[in-house]
Amino acid sequence: MLLFSKRSERNNDKLEDLKAIKKKILEEVMETETYKNAKAILERFDPEAKKK
Repeated sequence: MLLFSKRSERNNDKLEDLKAIKKKILEEVMETETYKNAKAILERFDPEAKKK
């Protein structure tokens, strides 16, 4: 049980790190790409941004 909880915790930490990296990359795309390209990328990789 300890192994499972440790592995689960490690995976959750890694997932949070990857989400932060993804958010940073998407923000960079919004700043550097043209509106049309940025919109297409955001629709594909961040559907929640479309809801905002």
